[in-house]
Amino acid sequence: MDLDNRRHDAHGWVRRLRAFWDARTPPFDEARLWRKVAAQLPRQRSLRRWIPGWFARPIWAGASGFAAGVLTTAAVAFALVIAISPPPGADAEWTPLSGRTPWSTQREVQLLVAFRAHASVADMVTALQRAQATIRGGPTALGLWTVGVAPERAEHAVQILRATAAVESVSVLPR
Repeated sequence: MDLDNRRHDAHGWVRRLRAFWDARTPPFDEARLWRKVAAQLPRQRSLRRWIPGWFARPIWAGASGFAAGVLTTAAVAFALVIAISPPPGADAEWTPLSGRTPWSTQREVQLLVAFRAHASVADMVTALQRAQATIRGGPTALGLWTVGVAPERAEHAVQILRATAAVESVSVLPR
């Protein structure tokens, strides 16, 4: 027998061996095998005797208790907000988030200015110089600047700042 015939014969032998093996091997029954293994394992004792009584309750009991606690907390917080807040119509002075700046003069008008994100410091300074405005506070957490302007120039300053590309918004703070 030459080498090529032996190779073909070897492949045929492997095929016959596989066919024999598949015919003689029983099918794999996973459920039956797990039952067989489980029967050989020792029985486990219940963990209920080690779990405290408050933990052994159904899950819905804990969830409903949690929900009741949340609702009670919300009701108390709502009652406190109602009790603390001033009655409607009461004149409460409005103060911006940045707060009134102590060094601003009483005569000047304060503006709240938001500059665009791409505005450089030079753009900001140029816009404020054109409007003849002075920075009085800021930036706040929201990125707003408090700017002071003379009362006679307030309208003109607002128009100049709104026309500037570096400014996103301008609003006059109430006195």
